[in-house]
Amino acid sequence: MPRALTHIPVLTVQECSVIREAVHGLKSQWVRRAATPFFSLGTASYLDAQAGDALYYEMARCTNRLLQYHMGWLYDRVAEVLAKHLQAPVCYAPRFALPGFHIFQADPAFAAPAASIHCDLQYERLDWTDFENPDFANSLSFTLSIALPAGGGGLMVWDIERAEILDRPVSETRQLFEVRKPGYDPYRIGEMVVHSGLFVHQIAPMRDIQPDDVTLQGHSICVGDRWFLYW
Repeated sequence: MPRALTHIPVLTVQECSVIREAVHGLKSQWVRRAATPFFSLGTASYLDAQAGDALYYEMARCTNRLLQYHMGWLYDRVAEVLAKHLQAPVCYAPRFALPGFHIFQADPAFAAPAASIHCDLQYERLDWTDFENPDFANSLSFTLSIALPAGGGGLMVWDIERAEILDRPVSETRQLFEVRKPGYDPYRIGEMVVHSGLFVHQIAPMRDIQPDDVTLQGHSICVGDRWFLYW
């Protein structure tokens, strides 16, 4: 594996079934994000936030109330597990969106590597003025698998950090991708995959999505001795 990803058990299979049922019970609140049947539940900074725009914060206030009401115990569990893993206090960032869900429903298109190849830079879209010296170099992203395709799901990971390609000419970046081929890290139901988010990665192609793929997605930034979770 080019970059180390940490797998942390969080939920039992039965608990995942309970969460999946709750997510489907809120189907009227799903937002379609593509022509393919890819949806989100919650407010996603990488999709809904623009610098200087208040809409994200208004949306987050509404979806946070909804998610907390229906799945508050899950958010308590996630914070508890991450605090133990990080050996530091963990809380949810005020005004920012709670971690939310990606939902992929059956479609042959998802078997192709169509997801974006990226680093997690969504924090650049948010207003951190209420935080004292947030350490953007000390970041965390996680995916908690609730339901997975029959053919499995996971993450494609390149041994390429954002800093390596930030000011590199396009031709050199392409050459780097040719030399450093990606590795595949599989998800497992009930496990959280944790990484920095600052190396190049991509949602892996998914075969045979029956009945669907549901994951909880979130990020965190360290401020002082405390980690603040958001989406």
